[in-house]
Amino acid sequence: MKKLFLLLPCLFCYWHVYAADIIKLTLETVEKQALEYSPKIKQVQSAAQAQGYISESFGAYLYPALTLDAKGGWVSQIPELSMGMTKLKFGDNWSYSAGPTLQYTVFDNNRRKDKIKSETAVYNSKIRDFEAVKKQVLLDARRSYFKIQRDLEKIYFLFEYMKLTQKQLKDINSAFKTGVKNKRDVIMAEKQFIKAKISISAARAVLSQDLSELFKITGTNFSINNDYPSDYRIETAELDGTASALIQCDSPDDTLVKFTPVENLNFDSEQAKLVSYDELVKSYEYLSAYYKSELYPKINLAAGTYFEYTNGPITESVFQTRANAAISMPLFEKSKNKKLSQAQKSAAESVSAQKQDMSETLKSLFEFSKRRLYSLNIENNLTEKMIEDSKTAVKLTYDAYNAGSVTFLEVQNANIDLLSAQTELSNLKIEKLNCLAVMDNLGK
Repeated sequence: MKKLFLLLPCLFCYWHVYAADIIKLTLETVEKQALEYSPKIKQVQSAAQAQGYISESFGAYLYPALTLDAKGGWVSQIPELSMGMTKLKFGDNWSYSAGPTLQYTVFDNNRRKDKIKSETAVYNSKIRDFEAVKKQVLLDARRSYFKIQRDLEKIYFLFEYMKLTQKQLKDINSAFKTGVKNKRDVIMAEKQFIKAKISISAARAVLSQDLSELFKITGTNFSINNDYPSDYRIETAELDGTASALIQCDSPDDTLVKFTPVENLNFDSEQAKLVSYDELVKSYEYLSAYYKSELYPKINLAAGTYFEYTNGPITESVFQTRANAAISMPLFEKSKNKKLSQAQKSAAESVSAQKQDMSETLKSLFEFSKRRLYSLNIENNLTEKMIEDSKTAVKLTYDAYNAGSVTFLEVQNANIDLLSAQTELSNLKIEKLNCLAVMDNLGK
């Protein structure tokens, strides 16, 4: 008895070493982690920030520019004037000038403003892209999570199916020993049991793969060892292969309740992805006007005060103030700016066509999801009824088998029908969640 008490702590420690911890993985956690980690989001966000700085920098062209100008020089010969024995030099070998210069463009046919508007429109487009990418990352994370939910449900139903076949195998074995059943029934029941275990193993492998996909999207493994995971509701002692982790996700039914309001959404024709195209069209239109303005005169003013040496023939330093105005206008450029302006118009038309195509594609996807949602609700209700009938059929068929009225093959078929119905209901729920996620992504 004393040795038994000494053995109990060892068994307790052994259980803790080899039993996998239950890890709860919620949709909210996955969504938050995916948005925080996503390299796509960071990339688009950085691109938007860079464009924002570019847009702000062009605003400086609307203001006068103040510069410090300095120059110096040396010449080997200075013009001289001989007057008898006296020579008069017109300047010095050395000269320099330094001082501030203020420059401002008075007129350029709004060329600078059009460039600023173009860059601002590009910035707005990238901001909308940033919003669209965040929604897409969220959608990808949700879809990946829904796969995990589907996998866990499948493993659970397979385990319940395995326990059923295990019980039937035990009953038939007992009946065989008493001579009531034959060896063939024992073999068929054993095959059914083994197939169930094989299916569970395959389902766990799929779960491992889908977890890897989720880890990639979120940038973390949530402390989950996905070598050979399983569902937390399963008695791991009855499984082949140690469970590397026991996963607990939100139930599909709870997740469906969360997404219920999405069913009333309509397609959002002003969503970020589409508005991004509109801003890009504006950018090209402003850029077209920018190049067109190159064909008009441009007037610049400049003024400055400089400390200079020399002051002409008098070799002394002076402060000199200068002001000037300049006008320039292209006379011949072989239609360069005109063609560049037309090119931007064509680019704007191209983007408009892309927006139209994208809008129709997204709207079609939204409408399909909404229509599919309606049929899924009907299929869901019918499948629930089929599961209840299958459960009754399993019991009645097995009772009939024990009474000798039917063969074990019919028992096997009844078991498989129940498993198929349960798996189908789970798949329908996950498909419904995917439709709702798409509608949430594209609707308002």
